[in-house]
Order: sequence, then structure tokens, then C-alpha cells
Amino acid sequence: MRVYGPEAAIRTLSSLTTPPVNVDQRKASFVLRQRLSFPPGVSGTPDTVEVRVAIVPEAARTLQVPVTVVGAEGKRVTLVEPAGGKVAVVARGAPDAVAKVAESALRATVNAGMLPPGRHRVVPTVTLPDDRVLRVDPLPPVTVLVEPDEDGGRKREGEIGGTERGG
Repeated sequence: MRVYGPEAAIRTLSSLTTPPVNVDQRKASFVLRQRLSFPPGVSGTPDTVEVRVAIVPEAARTLQVPVTVVGAEGKRVTLVEPAGGKVAVVARGAPDAVAKVAESALRATVNAGMLPPGRHRVVPTVTLPDDRVLRVDPLPPVTVLVEPDEDGGRKREGEIGGTERGG
């Protein structure tokens, strides 16, 4: 490929893109030609590329992910439910991506920062690995008990101290 334009623009160029490919209503893999998107003042030859799109059936896998409580400064937060401290996260996506995702790559967190003392039902937030082909089903809420920490967050002997506590 040859690229033409101001040297400063070409020097910063590391990749080119195409417009988004619409896969709605597609049931099988396909190939099409797409025009490349060049930055302003830059052109190139060829200016089109062949794009191959693989359509694969979606796979699903359930992973048991520990729930971590964040934002608990000055509070004692106990994960009451689920009893084992883990939530079932259903990962969906391309079969190869779903097969290779590890439970340790997912994080389920509950932010207790704005929760007043008492018992609360909160939906955890799931953090996925940097993989755009994965998504997760909505999680059910978990139950946390928030109590003031009379010691102001200092560790007491035999306690799990600090600002993050998991179950």
C-alpha cells in the first residue's frame, strides 16, 4: 500500500479503518469490499480492502466469580448473600472467546461508598477482560450488611481489615 499526504500526518498514522459493517440479519459468514477511511489530507492506493466477516453461533458459559466490596472506608461491610461470596456470571460471545475466559479475569464488585448503615440489595458491576466479543447477562442483586466501623477502619486482631472486603 502507498499512502500520500503531509509528512506529519503520515508519521502518526499507525492503522486505517473502514466504516462499520452491518451484520444485522446475517446468518452466515461473508466477504465484502470496503473503502478505507483516511485522515483529512491523506489518501492511498489501493483505497479499498476485502473484509471477511465470520458469523459464528453464540456460546454461553457460567463462571463463579467472587464479589468484592469497594468503597467501605469507615464502614464494616459483610456480604450476606450469596452465602459462598460468589455470583454466577453467564459469559456470552464467540465460542473461542467464551472457552478461554478465566474466572480470575472477571471481577464482580459492589460499591458500598454511598450506602448508609443497614441491609441492602445491590446489583454487582462486572468488569470484563479487554475483549469486545464477550458480554454478560445481568446479575441478580446480592445482599450486604453495612455497619459503622467504630475503630475508624483500623484493623482489630483476627479481622480482615482495610477498605476492600470480599466474601
